[in-house]
Amino acid sequence: MTTSDGCFEKEVTRRIQLGWVPFGKLRDIFSSKIPQCLKTKVFEQCVLRVMPYGSETWSLTMGLIRRLRITQRAMERAMLGVSLRDQIRNEEIRRRTRVTDIAQRVAKLKWKWAGHIARRTDGRWGSKLLEWQPRTEKTSTLRGAFECPSKRLSGLQNEEPPHNTRCFKDYCLLYPTLDPTT
Repeated sequence: MTTSDGCFEKEVTRRIQLGWVPFGKLRDIFSSKIPQCLKTKVFEQCVLRVMPYGSETWSLTMGLIRRLRITQRAMERAMLGVSLRDQIRNEEIRRRTRVTDIAQRVAKLKWKWAGHIARRTDGRWGSKLLEWQPRTEKTSTLRGAFECPSKRLSGLQNEEPPHNTRCFKDYCLLYPTLDPTT
């Protein structure tokens, strides 16, 4: 669920709300006198899997990661029965709960997804784009040098000059250090 500019803010907000649902249902367990190690296992299996679900394809900013961490920290405080007024440091809360940081979990999920995509052998364009190398030799026209890699791989040709195509803009976003005028 993204907006046209690729912002995942709504999806992160939705996932945070969905994370509170199992936490609320299991609040009796989290506030009980059972050992903290069992509470941690229940939290990681039932709550921590809900919030980053689908995050493999998210383009997260530091602000969105911060929101996920704040939510996780609030849940950890509720598990321990402490409030913000108790002024217990986040490091101490993490030491007591021993819960995996959600940012680390998201990063791990992203790497697993990247490995899955890289291992594909069915000829999809994803692996071809991963292996694509930009031309290093000079060409007589800009059209050949800045041709969209996905169109070149599929055999299609650009009809317009490259500065008017979406591929040229995407190319410049992917390779901002290359100067298209040289």
